[in-house]
Amino acid sequence: MNEDGLVKAIESLRGDVSETRKNQQPHIYIRVDVRDSTSVNRWIGCTVEQLGRLDGAVNFAGVAKKVNVIDETDESWAVQMDVNAKGIVFCIRVQLKHTEKGEGIVSAASVNGQVGWEPLGSYCASKHAIIGLSRCAAKESPHIRVNCIAPGQSYTQPSPGLAPCRLPRIHGSLILIARQAQKSECDPLEVANVIAFLLGDEASFITGAVWNVDDGYNC
Repeated sequence: MNEDGLVKAIESLRGDVSETRKNQQPHIYIRVDVRDSTSVNRWIGCTVEQLGRLDGAVNFAGVAKKVNVIDETDESWAVQMDVNAKGIVFCIRVQLKHTEKGEGIVSAASVNGQVGWEPLGSYCASKHAIIGLSRCAAKESPHIRVNCIAPGQSYTQPSPGLAPCRLPRIHGSLILIARQAQKSECDPLEVANVIAFLLGDEASFITGAVWNVDDGYNC
């Protein structure tokens, strides 16, 4: 875990909460373990209880571990599938029950949810699963828009000791970015903008889709 990034995220959340309270805007945050269906149900239940309904939902929890398929262990497979795939199942199934008609659910897949990428077999499998699940949910619940985003290499707060610059930091990133048009990492805000669009009224005719935010990686 990137502990430095976690601390900064918590500080940012506290600042956001303080600002929204000052402006009398409802804002809550709840600790949830997406691997635990009870935890997920409590999270959604508390949200609906305090805010009245779901006008939209975003599922973005995810983990990745580099392991070749031939070296895959029960543990590494379980961890990635539990968070990335099973966690999305737990979230979407309860969100569908509480999301208002015409509103949207967006889940984070990955560019690697559409291709194979070594050595990320279990990660790719879990992200493929998210896309398949979301498409099925879109068919089964036509009154709710269910979509995926597929981000490419994104810049996030670096680990301690690494320079805070928007550059590839590992060999795998260099290879991935080499296939992109602009040859740079994505700003997380660029991903957030696509999510906001898919949740909004402007995307009223979009469901069962996968939106690539990958600088042309998968084109």
